[in-house]
Amino acid sequence: MRYTTIVLLIVLCSSGFNYSLAQEAGESFIPNTVIFKVKPAYRASCSETHIGISELQMLFGSIQVTQLFKKFPRIDPPTAGRTGRGGEELTDLSLIYELKYSSVTSVRKVISLIAASGFVEYAQPHHLQQALFIPNDVAGFLAQQFHLDKILAYAAWDVDSGDTNIVIGITDTGVDWDHLDLQDNVKYNYLDPIDGADNDNDGYTDNYRGWDMSENDNDPVSVGDHHGTWVAGLAAASTNNGIGIAGVGFNCKFLPIKISTDNGGIDMGYEGIVYAATHGCQVINCSWGSKDIPGQFEIDVIDFATINKDVLVIAAAGNDGNEGVFYPASIPGVMNVGGTDSSDAKFDLGFGSSSNYGVNIDVCAPGTHLYTTNFGGSYIPVVNGAGTSFSSPIVAGAAAIVRAKFPSYTALQVAEQLKVTADNIDNVSGNIIYAGKLGSGRINLYRALTETASPSVVMTQKNISGYNNGYYNVGDTVKISGVLTNYLAPTSNLMVTASCTDPLVTILSSTLELGIVNTLDTINIASSPLMFQFGPSQPYNRIVEIKITYTDGAYTGFEYISFTFNPDYLNLEINQISTTVTSYGLIGYTDAEWPLQIEGLGFMYKGDQLLYEGGLMIGATSSGINYVSDNIRDSLDVRNNPGSDSDFVRVNAPISMSQPLLGDAMISVAFNDSGAMFESLNLSVDQRVYGWTAAPNDKYVISEYSLVNVDDSNTLSNLYAGIFADWDIMDYSLNSVSYNGNHKMGYAFSSQLGSPYVAIKLLSKDPVSHYALDRIIGGGGGIDIIEVIGSYPWQYDYLNNNTKYQLLSTQRLGAGVNDIIDIVSTGPFTLNPQDTVNVAFALIAGDNLSDLLLSAVAAQNKYDSIYYPQDTTVVTKKNKNHGILTFALYPNPAADHLSLVIETNAQEKFNLYLYDLLGAPVLLRSIELSKGVNYKDIRISHLSSGMYYYKLESENSSFAGKINILH
Repeated sequence: MRYTTIVLLIVLCSSGFNYSLAQEAGESFIPNTVIFKVKPAYRASCSETHIGISELQMLFGSIQVTQLFKKFPRIDPPTAGRTGRGGEELTDLSLIYELKYSSVTSVRKVISLIAASGFVEYAQPHHLQQALFIPNDVAGFLAQQFHLDKILAYAAWDVDSGDTNIVIGITDTGVDWDHLDLQDNVKYNYLDPIDGADNDNDGYTDNYRGWDMSENDNDPVSVGDHHGTWVAGLAAASTNNGIGIAGVGFNCKFLPIKISTDNGGIDMGYEGIVYAATHGCQVINCSWGSKDIPGQFEIDVIDFATINKDVLVIAAAGNDGNEGVFYPASIPGVMNVGGTDSSDAKFDLGFGSSSNYGVNIDVCAPGTHLYTTNFGGSYIPVVNGAGTSFSSPIVAGAAAIVRAKFPSYTALQVAEQLKVTADNIDNVSGNIIYAGKLGSGRINLYRALTETASPSVVMTQKNISGYNNGYYNVGDTVKISGVLTNYLAPTSNLMVTASCTDPLVTILSSTLELGIVNTLDTINIASSPLMFQFGPSQPYNRIVEIKITYTDGAYTGFEYISFTFNPDYLNLEINQISTTVTSYGLIGYTDAEWPLQIEGLGFMYKGDQLLYEGGLMIGATSSGINYVSDNIRDSLDVRNNPGSDSDFVRVNAPISMSQPLLGDAMISVAFNDSGAMFESLNLSVDQRVYGWTAAPNDKYVISEYSLVNVDDSNTLSNLYAGIFADWDIMDYSLNSVSYNGNHKMGYAFSSQLGSPYVAIKLLSKDPVSHYALDRIIGGGGGIDIIEVIGSYPWQYDYLNNNTKYQLLSTQRLGAGVNDIIDIVSTGPFTLNPQDTVNVAFALIAGDNLSDLLLSAVAAQNKYDSIYYPQDTTVVTKKNKNHGILTFALYPNPAADHLSLVIETNAQEKFNLYLYDLLGAPVLLRSIELSKGVNYKDIRISHLSSGMYYYKLESENSSFAGKINILH
């Protein structure tokens, strides 16, 4: 479980309010709670509090489910054939469930279990959002609201002052709804007066003035945290009533929707959005957010509001003062609002109060030195405080006025109208360094109501092609195409231009002339894509931003498309197994701990995920102390969060061989253990991963490691190297591990019918060690790695160096039936300074045990044919007129010379290549061969001792293998 910052997006400091935001506050999701969506094919089995699928019922019983309920029981599935106003596919919320359970099983395990069942589209945590504010030093009365002048609200209200039928949903910490300056603008539900009955039959009894989603009652008043009252005043306080302040929305109403618990934790934010969208709101304000990447549930909610219900969702961009993204503001379809000060500069007051910026920002609005309603009928001046929490409701009020003025506009058209009429602020003092990163500028409500001649073009569907294996690497040419939508006035001569300020990117095709595009029309640019190329010497994991600019007469609009270039991981999808090779010894994922396993395929067999975490561990002893280098989970970090070691550090990122020396696919990578610092073993590791496409070699991959002791003086004793794998097969709580000594293989499976099998097999001819670990409290009679925190049933793994070394160096043949981990290792070795030891493992999957054993035999045969070749190898070629008949390269190991014997059936020219372990060429010899037997002597005395690959290749034939050189 990780802890993250999830905050209400307002920070107030001295002379107004002083707010302190904890940087690691609370859990990022509700414990023992999971949200999931059932596949439509099983709709008939789904009722409000029951799912009639026996497999899921067994699963729910195993984790002791205490509650199961539909998240949105009153929402029907979309009618077949219906679309959004722009033709978009509608989103179905009717099959989303939430469950709560009482077992000690971790949330991530339950998610894995539900996702693996095959009955759901997704499963994820219920993200918990918290923010606690402590007010201090309330300033004196502030006499004016500068933001109304800045956005030309007074002039705009002469054009249109809104409509009482336009409602702004205030999803927040609750609102002081009987405040004199708010009570007249509450959208009261006269169909359900407070009488103890659900008169309008919407499932919410007496929701006369909104709803408290967290406490599930009809009193959405703020308790303790009055953030929602401040926000409501800026968006929708009564105007022209002779008291207090003026909300931007003027005559527009607002609906209070409390999404926080009474102690301030926001746990029902997205549920609040659905409530607002289904209870008459045309605009929804979200002055809260999270850095956590949203799951499909959150995306479904935004799509439902925006597309199904035609509601404009507006959210605050965040107060971290950087280009980091906040959600929901950065979810597609949400209007993302940054903050400015009285001079139109991006606000930056220090003290952790600075508006975010970046390519995801849509518009800005004032966010500092404001004055608004406060709890208890009072008002609050914020003299030295700031927050995009304030900016967002100002835009929400403006959006409500625009919706009143242009009732035929869709929600997204309203957003675009506010964008194209915003005042550009890139050249304002202080904003130069943020040019292009403040959206279209600061909103201008008067212009939004009076200027209607501008188009607004957005790429609503993006198609990116030209990358290799899903990655963008040096020299790649990338094509951007897709569908462009014009939301507003027709264009006359639309021009589209691609540009990039990155000096390592070359634009190859930069301009399109598209002419006339009418309102809400689309145009597909697939036949004439924009093109660019990545240059050399790019840093790893570099973010490249391509700016797409649209011009038509006086109109200029833009958006950015971001790419992650030159990643330090590669996917291997050559056969029935899919996995990811990383730069840090990890298998399957770039990070050991969920929910940070953002990048990586895990270890998938026929599309089923079998691995939670895996990676290389290397241990040795020195002066009686055990040292282990790895990037596997360890124990709690300094913030009491479960963490992982970071001993392995990238030297060379994974490289995929375009013409593999061995296998149909080969990836090489290099790392060392310098991240362990004073506990480092001083090891350098070269890893090669191979895969083959054809049976019987299509159900395994080989991972080989060369371990080099780079220390000049220290000998490593009792060294073990092994693979750690936390397998999760179907229902992880029903998993077992067994050992097959004949194959030097540990294998895992589920007791459920139809379970696949998965294995780690030692291939190299060295001693094997196997430890089967029961990951349960008490360890099931073996090593116990589970620690339980307090009385709450939350547990974490405690894996220090001593425990890891014990797992590498001791034996336990079996584990289960429960949650299991398997470790297969080899050793002990004594590794002298500058010496190398090579170890290799096969990661295997199969439909059953017999299938697994067949692949284990195939993997060993393949490895032996490469690593321990015979003196003479016969190669059969389809081309009967040309090719190698017999081939021998010896001795192996060799010292100063290699002898090459080749028999061919025709005169032919061959090239002999030698490569080091990273695939770099170290020798090339061109050899003219006559028909028959040929003898050649190859001098290798200049090459260092070590393992090399060789490849003998002609136009018609090739052969590859390994050779050891020992001087």
